[in-house]
Amino acid sequence: MDGVGRATDNICIERFWRSIKYKNIYLNAYDSTLELYKGIHRYVEFYNWERKHQGLGYVTPADVYGAIDKLSTYSQQFTKRKKVAKKEKVYNSSNRFDSLINNPPIAV
Repeated sequence: MDGVGRATDNICIERFWRSIKYKNIYLNAYDSTLELYKGIHRYVEFYNWERKHQGLGYVTPADVYGAIDKLSTYSQQFTKRKKVAKKEKVYNSSNRFDSLINNPPIAV
């Protein structure tokens, strides 16, 4: 399944790599690795959010797979987790010092 030169092993990802190479990398002269990284990132964002795909009925992958709804859900969950973590950090830091003051270490 992972033979060299066997594009039929995973035709979807092979097509994706071809798109990145021929629509982005080969058309742009990147001066640094960072610029290359940013260029590929921009292309992947375009590929998922703006480019209409023939195999998906000429709609974007984000529309087909409901990424917009998922992103809002993930951001809400992330915000909740940050609030909980912040509360736990404050609680744990105050308890840590209180426990040291009230229960000094035992000398052996």
